[in-house]
Amino acid sequence: MTRSLKAAFPLLPVVWLCACTAPPIYPVPPMAQQLAPSDSILGEACDGHDPSAGLRLSGHTLLVVRVDVSTLAGAGNEVPYARIAAPAGEGISQMARPAFSGHPGPEACGGTAVWTVVRRENGVLYLDWRLEVAPPGGSGTLPAEPWRITGRAPVDEARGTASGMVAFQAFGHQMVARLTAAPGPVFVADQHRREAAEAAARHPYPMFAAPLPDERPYRTLDDVTNPGFQR
Repeated sequence: MTRSLKAAFPLLPVVWLCACTAPPIYPVPPMAQQLAPSDSILGEACDGHDPSAGLRLSGHTLLVVRVDVSTLAGAGNEVPYARIAAPAGEGISQMARPAFSGHPGPEACGGTAVWTVVRRENGVLYLDWRLEVAPPGGSGTLPAEPWRITGRAPVDEARGTASGMVAFQAFGHQMVARLTAAPGPVFVADQHRREAAEAAARHPYPMFAAPLPDERPYRTLDDVTNPGFQR
């Protein structure tokens, strides 16, 4: 009986079936640029050399920007690390948020800082941004040198929004920065002015639909009635 079975079923190669899958491969993000404290927004704010504590406002807030910074842990899980908000417009704006560890001296200062500007290139509006990140000095003896990353995000001019993401490595951690931008007061005022002009043009009697001088954006009744305020 055994011989007949061997003749009917010759030896076949053994194939091991396994439902195992290879672990996911996460690309190594690029290294951020390490800065000397004297060459960074955050470093100048931490050591007191910048009297404004790293604050620069252009006065033309086209967008309101928020950057969420996270560290990557495990299988790509994001752990919140820091958040910073700042205005963005046609002029350069910057905002610093120094974080002190409690040790004496500027060596124990870290935190975040963001630099923004809105530029138009080849007919496209972009939001250029730079982020500085530094951990608070734990020992109080060595300065925490800031690390800088840069990014660019196209601006949706119809909605006044922008978004972007940059992954990077800094002070021994894999991190990710996510940027979101919402309409600022200047965008809202400009949009209101355009919509009012378009609505007035569609009116059967445009002269009656046009806004009065003191109803125009950035103007008040004094601009019209007082010669000293006229522009």
